[in-house]
Amino acid sequence: MQAGSKWEQEIFLAAVCYQAMERYWDKRRFVLPKGYRLVASLGNSGFPRLGIILASRRNIIVAFCGTQNLPGLAADLDVGRVRFPFLSNSGKTARGITELYAEVIRPKVFGTLKRLPQKKVVITGHSMGAALATLCALDVAANTRFSRPTVCTFGSPRVGSPRFARVFNNRVGRSIRIVNAYDVVPRLPPGLFGLGYRHVQRKQVVCFQNGNPVANHEIRRYFDALCRENPSYCRKLCRTQVGFCPKPDGGAKK
Repeated sequence: MQAGSKWEQEIFLAAVCYQAMERYWDKRRFVLPKGYRLVASLGNSGFPRLGIILASRRNIIVAFCGTQNLPGLAADLDVGRVRFPFLSNSGKTARGITELYAEVIRPKVFGTLKRLPQKKVVITGHSMGAALATLCALDVAANTRFSRPTVCTFGSPRVGSPRFARVFNNRVGRSIRIVNAYDVVPRLPPGLFGLGYRHVQRKQVVCFQNGNPVANHEIRRYFDALCRENPSYCRKLCRTQVGFCPKPDGGAKK
């Protein structure tokens, strides 16, 4: 990863999120990026393979698996809110995703980070995984020695209250939230519930239209759209790391 080069880190992380999803469906299809090793799998018997932790000489990547099941995503979010339990006075977050993070994800993430040496930590995720990444990032920033994680999410729903968003923006290091203008998931939970959800920083918009809500939300389509911003890097990445990139798709329209 080379932060600062046009979209390179984001393209790379979109491919990592794609591989996290591939591993969820069939771990035999999972392809590690060159120079990285798998150090932990996130989940339990009830919620298997929700994410992965990778490590290289310089970086640690915590990547959360997304979903293509939009009704299931709405149920997982649960429009009710609870206090974010890992940092005082940090606002409220979606009940369902917070409980999932606290019970299934957090123990493994913290146990793994505790035994790894000091490196740059990057936290990423797509869809429901983006919501988990957001919660994890503030928790890691507040409660570990990795106090300035880099965060990159794709198609994230809103996950917390305005106060949570402010605290996140102040405590977390570099954060980018990539959103397809035609993706409905970043509009969830919808405003009609009146529960005061707000996105965290920093929104970057890409545009692709595939004619249906599921296709407009897929991580491989996000990857395709980002590759149009830096095709030379994308070609190099896919050529040198066979099987790591999502399979090409010609259906996306700008």
